[in-house]
Amino acid sequence: ASHTIALSATGEVYGWGTYRDANGVIGFSSTNTGTQPEPALIDGLQEYEIKEIAAGEHHDLALSTDGRVFIWGDTSVGRRVLDRSKRAMLKPTEIFFKKQGRFVIPRIQHVFAGGHGSFAIDANGMVWAWGPNNYSQCGVPNKKNSLVLTTPAVVESVSNIVMVASTVHHSLFLDSEGRVYSSGRGEYG
Repeated sequence: ASHTIALSATGEVYGWGTYRDANGVIGFSSTNTGTQPEPALIDGLQEYEIKEIAAGEHHDLALSTDGRVFIWGDTSVGRRVLDRSKRAMLKPTEIFFKKQGRFVIPRIQHVFAGGHGSFAIDANGMVWAWGPNNYSQCGVPNKKNSLVLTTPAVVESVSNIVMVASTVHHSLFLDSEGRVYSSGRGEYG
């Protein structure tokens, strides 16, 4: 990763560094096309009290105290459906959740960012995942139409999850009983 984020005790999110995509540097914010050398307030989250953050390889997530999830950085894989320019990707955008084709409010409790994928755990211990899924690394069975999950999908194969760890090609899910489940590319362990 080429950036860092931090959460203050008062719920403000700061970042520094730069975000990259497959073609190189895309900048730090919609007004800073280079590298941010020292911590700067992440624009677009000030009206929310943020309780948790997660940093991926080139994207970030923030969770507000009222359960809203925001994403920014190189989110081109996970946000293709929003059809935004690279500069717009650098501003936090709220993620909306659908289940069986209907918008839902899943009461998100925690967020996790993997290499390129994103995860959220709701109050019922259900995992929601979005991002690259070509190896089923999001925990969702890989079908022709699910190589990339552009909106959050429920990971049906696990429950009572308390933590997620993910890299580019695989993910691990820890449940409340201490059991670990894995998904994705498995030839390395």
